[in-house]
Amino acid sequence: MVFFCSRREVLGTLLPASIGSILPPSKHDRNDQKSLVTIVNPDGLRNQMMGAVVQAIGGALFEAIQFKDGCILNPHLPEYRVPRFSDTPEIDVVLIDRKDLPSAGAGETGIVGLAPAISNAIFSATGTRLRDMPMAMGRDLKG
Repeated sequence: MVFFCSRREVLGTLLPASIGSILPPSKHDRNDQKSLVTIVNPDGLRNQMMGAVVQAIGGALFEAIQFKDGCILNPHLPEYRVPRFSDTPEIDVVLIDRKDLPSAGAGETGIVGLAPAISNAIFSATGTRLRDMPMAMGRDLKG
């Protein structure tokens, strides 16, 4: 579990602590995102947070520009690893409408907690602390 607080928002990200379910995620795992703000457009916010989770999976696990001798080795999209549907766990977004807080941009913060949550889950499952991204590229993790 990772919590993120900004000036106007609180976000929690929860992941299971098993390597088989993180690398790659299984369809049965959950990524819980909780947002506490004044909500103007609930469907738009939920969709934006889900998209942020998928984007965060890419940055945390796969996406990397590879270089050798000053040249980019993966300059085209087919060579650049981005998240696929099979990489995406079930995402559960819980919105808590806080009328006492002013409305502000909220969907972007869904990206913040995922990489630390994945790192914490990997550490819980294996005892190995990963601090560099992408975490799945070329790693042999036992758990």
